[in-house]
Amino acid sequence: LFGGSADMKLVPAADSLLRTSVTTLQAAAGPIAVIAYADGQVPTAMRAKFPDAWSYAAAAAGAVAGRLTSWGVAPGRIRVESYSVSAPTGGGANPPSGSRVYIDLLNQ
Repeated sequence: LFGGSADMKLVPAADSLLRTSVTTLQAAAGPIAVIAYADGQVPTAMRAKFPDAWSYAAAAAGAVAGRLTSWGVAPGRIRVESYSVSAPTGGGANPPSGSRVYIDLLNQ
């Protein structure tokens, strides 16, 4: 998603993929949750800036939310959440591994 860059800048492929969601997010009426999970491994290039997985996940969610607002998604509609390894991921007995960011459209 960020290519190991300590500045939390999205790599072009991730930026392009995220950009495709903007029209849908703007057309929807409900609030938007940007939810980041970190599996406990902070990328090496980011360890000085983010001492733990939760801090890294918070920054990742914030970066994605910031990018959405830069494209015109109303910031008042966005809720940012971050979780580390101990948080439930909705993945059942075999939750996904690795760091990831989800975007959920919520009911009003």
